[in-house]
Amino acid sequence: KSVEVGCAMHLSEFDLVVQIKEELMAHTMVPKESQRAKATMVAEHILDYLLEETEDQCLPHTLQLGIGTIPNAVAELIASKGLSVSGIWSEMFSDGVLQLYKNNQIKGLDGTYLRNKAVVGFVVGSLELYKTMANNPHFAVVPQEYVNNPAEIARNPYMCSINSTLSISLTGEVAAATIGKK
Repeated sequence: KSVEVGCAMHLSEFDLVVQIKEELMAHTMVPKESQRAKATMVAEHILDYLLEETEDQCLPHTLQLGIGTIPNAVAELIASKGLSVSGIWSEMFSDGVLQLYKNNQIKGLDGTYLRNKAVVGFVVGSLELYKTMANNPHFAVVPQEYVNNPAEIARNPYMCSINSTLSISLTGEVAAATIGKK
């Protein structure tokens, strides 16, 4: 699928469009100090695992960085160590991806195909992230049914999904959206 800039959906594909003049909701995900050390420790273990796949400074992985302290800690650690990743293909991402992008640590962002972009379904982050993405040919916002399609995900080299979980059942089921009935 070829995309030039921004949203991969044509305006005619929307059922309803409402134009408003309000600031975008910014939500930076800064961990509490009590969580920072633990998140960094977990991120170091994840990075050690990822580094087993390479001998140089470029990780061959396409990353899916979900919401939360752990995915952002992994992105922060990759950035601080001067490493790079092959790509981003994620249902959502936040400011961790912005840091990698600003440091030129996401490789393969030149071209018109989706594999040559940081692909995402939706974004939650700072105004700086939103402004960086606006009309930027290195980013593509695509429908959830596309970005989450297992056949499309499987086309990414060394796909690695990094998420936080809220609960795990006794049988190993992972819940990342709710705890109990909440």
